[in-house]
Amino acid sequence: MNDGKFSSNTAWTLWMPYYVKSTDTLAQATRLKRQYNCATYALRTSSAMIWDAILTRPTFSSFASWLEGVPHGWPHMNIGFSMSMMNSPDDPLFMLHHCNIDRIYAIWQDCYDYEQIAKGSITTTHYNPGTTRPYNPVTGLQYVMGTDSPMPYVMTSTGSGSTATPVYSVVFGSTFPTPRDMWPSVGGYKGLNVRYGDDAMVNTYGSGCTAKGNTAWRIVDQPGKKKRCWRRFC
Repeated sequence: MNDGKFSSNTAWTLWMPYYVKSTDTLAQATRLKRQYNCATYALRTSSAMIWDAILTRPTFSSFASWLEGVPHGWPHMNIGFSMSMMNSPDDPLFMLHHCNIDRIYAIWQDCYDYEQIAKGSITTTHYNPGTTRPYNPVTGLQYVMGTDSPMPYVMTSTGSGSTATPVYSVVFGSTFPTPRDMWPSVGGYKGLNVRYGDDAMVNTYGSGCTAKGNTAWRIVDQPGKKKRCWRRFC
């Protein structure tokens, strides 16, 4: 990209340098880079494909395995460089991409009324962290992703590995929420609650969720709209 706020011509500095060649200087290695590799990692997940996955994958393990594949993973690899690494938040597109992944997950929850499950009744149908244990690139510590495990939103740290001392997030302070703390039925964590506004994809395909016996969208689309709506005629 040659223009815009995050173009190669602006002074967007990476937190973690990305050396393309051994001859790169630090100045070269700290500049934002993207490749858009559509030949190998085509961005081809349509709205219809997303809804097919939502309606045919009612368990967390089945839906998450699909969502973590092409919809989540391929944009990271398509953009490449920082986005293809654990330091992918270095690229501003990371935030846009992950907001969309969160949106799709929220639509899946709402389709099955999982957002209404009491926090004490969460089962592997609704959330199942599996066995994957990625590492936090800032602290070097391994993530533990149980339902009651704190989610370490760490911005930076002093030291590394097991001796790392985190500098806590300005959002959560010195304590971190667990997935159970953040469950939609709880109504938000410390006053933070995410709702999604009028959604074109939900308005187009959302009537398919009526087969599950649901009547109202609660965390996506406009509050009060029924799941039997077609587009905006409700």
